[in-house]
Amino acid sequence: MTTQSVDWWVRRSYLGGLAGASDGGNANQGIVRSPVLGGLFDGDPVGTVYLLTSGTSWTPNFTGTVSVEAIGGGGSGSSAATGASYGCGGGGGGYSKKNSLSVLANTAYAYSVGAGGLGVNGSDVSGNAGGDTWFNGASLAASSCGAKGGGAGTTSGGAGGAAASGVGDVKDSGGAGGSAPATFAPAGGGGAAGPNGGGKAGGNVTSPNRGGGGGGGNGGGSATAGSVGGSSVGGAGGTGSSGTAGGAGGATSGSPNGAAGSNGSGGGGGWGNASSGSTAGGAGGDGDEWGANKGSGGGGGAPGNRTTTTAGAGGLYGGGSSGVLTGGTAANGAQGAIRVVRLT
Repeated sequence: MTTQSVDWWVRRSYLGGLAGASDGGNANQGIVRSPVLGGLFDGDPVGTVYLLTSGTSWTPNFTGTVSVEAIGGGGSGSSAATGASYGCGGGGGGYSKKNSLSVLANTAYAYSVGAGGLGVNGSDVSGNAGGDTWFNGASLAASSCGAKGGGAGTTSGGAGGAAASGVGDVKDSGGAGGSAPATFAPAGGGGAAGPNGGGKAGGNVTSPNRGGGGGGGNGGGSATAGSVGGSSVGGAGGTGSSGTAGGAGGATSGSPNGAAGSNGSGGGGGWGNASSGSTAGGAGGDGDEWGANKGSGGGGGAPGNRTTTTAGAGGLYGGGSSGVLTGGTAANGAQGAIRVVRLT
């Protein structure tokens, strides 16, 4: 189902009043016509926002122009046996915007929303890349606006969705996943790019530290990269573009889990010391540039090194997930999204 956000109150009270509707306008009616203005207000009003998170086709009920924004899906992190160079974070999805695109009423426009990379578990297994997102075309390259998905974590962090592979007037790259050479603990996922700029990288892990890397913040503004995992304390998640602090890292054996991010900030890394017990990375925060829980997502924080680990998922939309150790619970990168706004 296509998700559409419409200011129905404005439409009912203003447009319905012009049309002479006794109730101020029928909110269930696809087209509101004004007998006085001769159809000038046909279709949804200027400023209507359509958030496309599923489906394959969008049909406007007006002829005019729209802006289009796209975020690619986030990649998933790789899974490692302790001591191997896996456990690296997935890359965040890229961002693109088409400033103005002409559309015709009752014409179907094809699109594709990039899926988040599926999480993996096993001994030295690569993650999965996030899917590309595009609008008005049969492929990313043939579209009017499109953004590249984040890369898979392998023996290094997945690349952020590249701006160079996107289509549009404005293009930014997602943040790279963190790396964990000679893995002692997994690394964080990269943040997605968004309207304010490029995504930030997930936190790395360096030998002999056992704390998980923090997830990267979402695109631009005040965003920062995820912090490197400490000797046992997890790295803090990166700050989000709006200035929201990332999730705190797990600090003790009694409080080993990283905190989730919010408003596009990265999730915190988990505590670890190669002992028995569990640890989890915090999920990346959902973005807020397009409204509450709608925007470019933060990267997932990685678990620390303990016997039972849970990866941090990427935040909506397009955040990359962290790496994980063999036998742990994997997490997916976050799906992409498309935002269409009527201009005229």
